[in-house]
Amino acid sequence: EDNIDQVVVCFGRGIHVLLKKPIRPVEPAVADKIKSLAGQGVKFHACNRTLSSLGLGKDDLLPFVELIEVGAADIMELQEKNYALMVW
Repeated sequence: EDNIDQVVVCFGRGIHVLLKKPIRPVEPAVADKIKSLAGQGVKFHACNRTLSSLGLGKDDLLPFVELIEVGAADIMELQEKNYALMVW
C-alpha cells in the first residue's frame, strides 16, 4: 500500500475552485473532482492573502479546506517536510 500525503495549495486565480460560491467560473467536473479528492484524503490549502484581496474569508471556503496565511510560503514549508512540488 502506498502511503502518500497530498496537499493542493491554491492561491491567485486558482483559489476559486475552493470557494462555496466562486467568483470566476469553475467547471462542474472540476468542482466534483475536488470534492472527490477531498473525500479520498487529499488536503486542500487556501491562501488567506488571496482571499483577503477578494474581500473573502474562511466562511467562503468549502468545508474541507484549510486556511493558510501565504500560499507560496506554505509550498516552501511543505517542501522542507519532503513534499514533492508538482505544478499544474
